[in-house]
Amino acid sequence: MKTYSTFEYTEVKYEVGKDERVNLEESKLYLTKNSIEYLEKLNIAQVFRSRIRFQNYVGVISFRDLKVEILPKFMRTSERLVESEHVKGREIILSNLVRMLEFSGWDGIRSADLTHLGTERDFFEIYTYLFARNL
Repeated sequence: MKTYSTFEYTEVKYEVGKDERVNLEESKLYLTKNSIEYLEKLNIAQVFRSRIRFQNYVGVISFRDLKVEILPKFMRTSERLVESEHVKGREIILSNLVRMLEFSGWDGIRSADLTHLGTERDFFEIYTYLFARNL
């Protein structure tokens, strides 16, 4: 399953279709009607007629055929939807996000070192790895 990244508070164009896919040239998501309804129920995004703005949420949303990774707005490097491995400074962004979780006192993450994880994994995979490592 391919992961695509965007940033919190960035608007992403979408269109309702028969399947879930991404057009990177247009920076557009194609989602099923069920996926749009799912997003609305999660209450983590404003869903407009032709665009979505993820707000107050950082993490990964899995649909049937793709994943969308929402990165924190404070290190925004793009206003477009991109393949996760092409986000500039992605390793620094994820490292800072993990440090924020660590600093918040959440017991699932302690003394995280992300250098060996690389940038090919999405945030959910990194989060799961760190949680399991610290059990």
